[in-house]
Amino acid sequence: MNYYNRIQKSIDFIEENLLKDITLSLAASQAYCSLYHYHRIFHSMVGYTVKDYIRKRRLSCAAEELFNSNIKVIDIALKYQYKTHASFTRAFVDEVGISPKEYRKHKKKPYNFDRVNIYSNIYKSLLKESLVGPQIISKSEFNVIGFELRTSKTDEMDFKRIPMFWNKFFNSNLGNKIPNKIYPDTYLGYSCDFDEQGNYTYLICSEVEESTTPPRGLVKKIIPASRYATFNVKGPLPENLISTWRYVYNTWLPKSGLELIDNTDFEELNMERINKDIPEVTIYIPIK
Repeated sequence: MNYYNRIQKSIDFIEENLLKDITLSLAASQAYCSLYHYHRIFHSMVGYTVKDYIRKRRLSCAAEELFNSNIKVIDIALKYQYKTHASFTRAFVDEVGISPKEYRKHKKKPYNFDRVNIYSNIYKSLLKESLVGPQIISKSEFNVIGFELRTSKTDEMDFKRIPMFWNKFFNSNLGNKIPNKIYPDTYLGYSCDFDEQGNYTYLICSEVEESTTPPRGLVKKIIPASRYATFNVKGPLPENLISTWRYVYNTWLPKSGLELIDNTDFEELNMERINKDIPEVTIYIPIK
């Protein structure tokens, strides 16, 4: 089953269970993906995080019932997994712009957020794109030490916070605080520890000697041995980097015939390459 089919299967599962409590782990299992890779691929293909997609679909269905029925607001709220009238009203106002009561009263154009079909025209056009072939390499297990940021894919918060994190890292010369670096001018951006809410940890780190103890305030991780598909990203950063991440999971991976493994991806920044007129970054995607 290819990745388009996997994500569509999870979307179908979400649709069938909008009236139930949907855990992200269970949704990910429908796509035969780890929670980490499921977040990445779903967001790239659908354009929303899993959490945001579920919220929008529930509110869309709730809006339809408000528009076309006389069911009490609290009953609609409970039906679509909101525990209180107040929490439903807050979510509805944030999404639609007016309260459920006002929405029902004024009977204006209905709010609608349609169920996504991966094979709609926008995704069919992506299938026609030419495949950019990466280089396939193998890396042994290695150790990293660095600084961590807890962020989220909700509302693409990570696309805003991670570039700021890198700016702080370089402007404050935080790289100098990482001991025993094997490659002094090379830094990695490593994502890990996803949770059910779409939150995860982003680590700016360097490869270090195995016996190194992290200083206070820094963390150490072991990156397992793996094969990787690597993509070189050139041009304005972070714009081209963000676009390439989307391309990898949205277009290249489903067409490649390759399978991800339960390991995380990361990006590699070499200072010599970053400081060129046209900066370069390398993305590593773990594969079988």
